[in-house]
Amino acid sequence: MVLAISAVMPAMAAASGSVPLMPSTRAFPNQPACVAELELLHKLERAEVTDGRVRRSDGTTRQVKLETDGLRDNGRGATLYASRIWHHHGWPDAASGKLKLSHSYRERQRMCAAGTLSESGRDGFTQHTFE
Repeated sequence: MVLAISAVMPAMAAASGSVPLMPSTRAFPNQPACVAELELLHKLERAEVTDGRVRRSDGTTRQVKLETDGLRDNGRGATLYASRIWHHHGWPDAASGKLKLSHSYRERQRMCAAGTLSESGRDGFTQHTFE
């Protein structure tokens, strides 16, 4: 039986993928308190960013980039904050003689409306690259 199932199942070799975040909500006493939380989240995410690629003594590298338009008012009483944080990690690849880079991201959409923070998003990765 196992042989029959494995014969019809495709090989699991993904070049990229993502996992959705379970949507969540959190109540605040009022809209300004909710927006203050968005501002704090934006500040914390900006603090993760590296100034270019950081090379370590062992030859590995690390880089963190933030893609966002910051906090925005949607014109209907809600404040939005969407972000994507990229993590790039590199290491010397002996077989190719190049730097092999992995790429992963954390994507979030957040909205404060009537003092309630709603959040959704996904975590994902893309195919390795070489430099």
